[in-house]
Amino acid sequence: MHMRLGVWVGALGIFAAGCDSAKLKEFVWKSEAPVATVAAPSQASASANRVSVPAASSTVPSALPAHTAPGASALPELPPLARGALDLVPIKAARDLVDKAEASEKAGALEQALAENLEAMNSDPGHLNARYGYARVLAKQGRIADVLSTLAPLKALGCPMCIERLMAAATDPEFASAQKDKGFVELTGGLGKELPKLSSAAKRMEEWFMTTQNAVRPEESLLDPRALIVVEDRSLKAPARYVQLLGNAEFRKFLKARFPNGVYPGKLSCAGSCCKQTSPLDLRLAHLSELCFKTIGAAAVHLYKIQIEGDPAQGFGDDGE
Repeated sequence: MHMRLGVWVGALGIFAAGCDSAKLKEFVWKSEAPVATVAAPSQASASANRVSVPAASSTVPSALPAHTAPGASALPELPPLARGALDLVPIKAARDLVDKAEASEKAGALEQALAENLEAMNSDPGHLNARYGYARVLAKQGRIADVLSTLAPLKALGCPMCIERLMAAATDPEFASAQKDKGFVELTGGLGKELPKLSSAAKRMEEWFMTTQNAVRPEESLLDPRALIVVEDRSLKAPARYVQLLGNAEFRKFLKARFPNGVYPGKLSCAGSCCKQTSPLDLRLAHLSELCFKTIGAAAVHLYKIQIEGDPAQGFGDDGE
């Protein structure tokens, strides 16, 4: 039986500086992905908001009340956390602003860092590292309640990368002022069970690839809707060894044009953050030879790279003549 797989993959993520989550660089292209939005609770309505923000406990030092710190301004209303389609220009602008904010923070200019992270979030409300950096500066100022209201939308949205950022905050020494607070522990603790192990994630992606011939392609949380995926194209007559695709629409277009007969799986062997594929159905077919994931601990967060080998022109069931 002749099988043709029209392969597409939703946007995924790759991290700079050896995939160090603290140096995450996010990219986006226009796509068909719906926008998921979660608003940050305001200071006045945090307790009544649908997003449950744990109250800061009495561990907040009395010299540094939750919403004030020496030389600190009142917390402005943050843009709602949105993950979905967005033009590349504001995404790049946000990335540059986050870099500036990190430099300001290291120089001790905390109010400047807050302003730059806020500007980054206004440019790209889905830039998770802008929100994370904003909360980190607030933690340095001892503004624990503001830390909670800033991070709460990540838990409400519940995307894998959102969960990863909360798990990172739980152990990041820069959040030391908040980590003993009962509300912070409630917000960041007990997470990760919803994230699959590496081998399970790879099997899920295999199954996803095998369903892409369907008219309605299933959603997959391991395919982040707002980030970059790298394709290492080791297939026959590849025009370029490495291709970076910004968003699911561009990635689908590339795969449809480059691999019209589909991309096939093989046997899995996982180690570190990558799974090698061996023993494909037919070595002549275009087939996955590696899948790499952003991980936290033993859990996979999202797919960020695939490697493909074989002949794109070879179809399943072809006799090669």
